[in-house]
Amino acid sequence: SAGGGFSDVRLTGPGGEEVPWLLRPVSSTAPERSLAAALVDPVVLADGTARGVLDLGAAHGRHSEVRLELAGDEFLRRARIEVSNDGRRWGLAAEGGRVWSVRGESGARGLALRYPASDMRFLRVTLLPAEGDRVRITGGRVFFSDPPRPAQVRERGLAIGRTSRDPAGRRTLVELALDAPAAVASELRLAIATPAFERRARVLANDGGDVWYGAGSGVLWRSPGAGPGERQGLAIPVALGSARRLRLEIEDGDASPLAIQGVALAWRPDEIVFRAESSGPHTLLVGDRATAAPAYDLAAVLARGSGAKPGEARLGALGPNPGHVPPAAARLPFTERHRGVLVALLVALLAVLAVWTVRLLRRGGARA
Repeated sequence: SAGGGFSDVRLTGPGGEEVPWLLRPVSSTAPERSLAAALVDPVVLADGTARGVLDLGAAHGRHSEVRLELAGDEFLRRARIEVSNDGRRWGLAAEGGRVWSVRGESGARGLALRYPASDMRFLRVTLLPAEGDRVRITGGRVFFSDPPRPAQVRERGLAIGRTSRDPAGRRTLVELALDAPAAVASELRLAIATPAFERRARVLANDGGDVWYGAGSGVLWRSPGAGPGERQGLAIPVALGSARRLRLEIEDGDASPLAIQGVALAWRPDEIVFRAESSGPHTLLVGDRATAAPAYDLAAVLARGSGAKPGEARLGALGPNPGHVPPAAARLPFTERHRGVLVALLVALLAVLAVWTVRLLRRGGARA
């Protein structure tokens, strides 16, 4: 694919018609299943605690993840998840997971919480008080899926370059070198020896020039004394594109810097899924760097489907596209098309003006 992304990818069917496609991680487990859930009694307590109950209904199934909808732009909250069959007696399912949002960073929100698979009808989510915006639970979606197998995730270690502190001594800056394209990476993972911490972090990327831009942000945390559920979060979601260098910025405040032991890029193999409306050969086209990414509704269609596993299609050899018509060369402006002639005319005009000026000066001198 041109530029390391997938914006130039197009699929055509047997008749040359465009075929919608979707890029998603390969999964060896059953696809996730969405469960209908109604938000009941969302409240914010006097100390800032936000709480809401999700009712999955009488005909619910198993569930293992909730993706919250929260009002608030800047926050970091610890979460507690409880389950119940009658809405009165509750059992602790998980505690210690985090939800977070960073103001001003596009897509910098982590609102998903996993917990052990449950068959209970009611799910109560409590977000404990902390600094940041006042948070209110406004909705949530509940899912069931098996956790991805570790073997699915692939990693590539990065060399840690210069590590420094900002002038105020409240932020750690870590330079990272990329020795290969990293467009497929979805996470930056850290190995940290510090026993307990909670820090906001940001990843900046550089394509080779002087400009650094945001490529990801998140929260690094470890809470060894938490209840059942997650004990740490050491990954930052990233979108690196054509980045050549990375810089990790960790907000330490007045705390000591984290003891970083290693950094790696992580990704899951992806697959292209498409709906074949007619039988016959399909063609995958790539290579147009100028084209914009397509927008299809296939993801929404599949999310409402039965979750059937798609069949497998194999790629043939990559070759030139016989039907490709190069775009017509852009017509240059008149001044660019006749630059030589215009320069010659300008030189001649300057020469005439110079001769005329000399004559005027001579006539003036003779009269004097």
